[in-house]
Amino acid sequence: MVGWIAAGVATDDEEVAGLQGVARDALAAKLRGRSPLDDVAHRRAVLVLHHDVHERVRIAEQELHQLAFNRHRLVFDVGRGTTIRLWQIRVPIRALNATFLTHFHSDHIVGIPDLWLSGWLGGPYGQRKTPFNIVGPTGTRELMTNLERAYASDIRIRIADENYPSDGIKINLQEFAKEGVVFENSGVRVTAFTVDHGEHIKPAYGYRIDYDGRAVVISGDTAYVPALADFAKGADVLVHEVMYLPGIEALIKRSRNASRLREHLMAAHTLPEEVGKIAARAGVNTLVLSHFVPGDDPSITDEQWSEGVRKYFKGRIIVGRDLMEI
Repeated sequence: MVGWIAAGVATDDEEVAGLQGVARDALAAKLRGRSPLDDVAHRRAVLVLHHDVHERVRIAEQELHQLAFNRHRLVFDVGRGTTIRLWQIRVPIRALNATFLTHFHSDHIVGIPDLWLSGWLGGPYGQRKTPFNIVGPTGTRELMTNLERAYASDIRIRIADENYPSDGIKINLQEFAKEGVVFENSGVRVTAFTVDHGEHIKPAYGYRIDYDGRAVVISGDTAYVPALADFAKGADVLVHEVMYLPGIEALIKRSRNASRLREHLMAAHTLPEEVGKIAARAGVNTLVLSHFVPGDDPSITDEQWSEGVRKYFKGRIIVGRDLMEI
């Protein structure tokens, strides 16, 4: 399985100098004005993970997971800078088949207006002529209805003044209230499963994506949920969030709301050892660590992120970085 990971940002020079494998192919495709996904159409899947584009270090909150299966381009969560990252690898926003939400923390949905609106506008990245497809748990309809209200004037003006097609800004929404299959098209099946992101953060879901005997599982934001291993059973790739406890203790020392913050983080995220247990029980081929907590501590090394995982999981472990080939 081929993949790209974007979990931070580098300078332009560092990006070019550090490119390898698929990343180098992506740059070549970019220079040809094509999407790098066009060059890997014969392969099983392309996976892109993205965090915040404004920080040099890993950011725990800003999320985009993009997968391409059988020409289906699916986005999971829409953090800040999603459209920028997509266009950096020359994926037109209009080309996305569906967007999926895991939960409603702002850092996972703040990029939705940009994805929805910019994909409709002119330019090589936009020009969407069909409705914007979005799938999410209960609350997604309320979110999108309010966004339509917020941007009603802009939409009305652009249709009248620039003659953009009204169908391209419409929203095709599917809302679900329980676990199960939430998307199925041309052999691509997406199944939602419940996770635990804390007492007050409900609903919260992860996703399993199956196609042609291959599978990718995205944990979403979650505390340790042993049952997640059942949903990830036999997957080729498990993308799982991770929290490094010594880094949390350092973060708390500089926090104004230390006790409450620690309580929240411990109830809402997964320690490396726990991630390792899930990956081992699921029997996945590759584990990708993502959504790093804390995300603002560059002193934490890749080995520190993964050493707790290795106590239980003996398979391939990848610590997410920009444009790394899987």
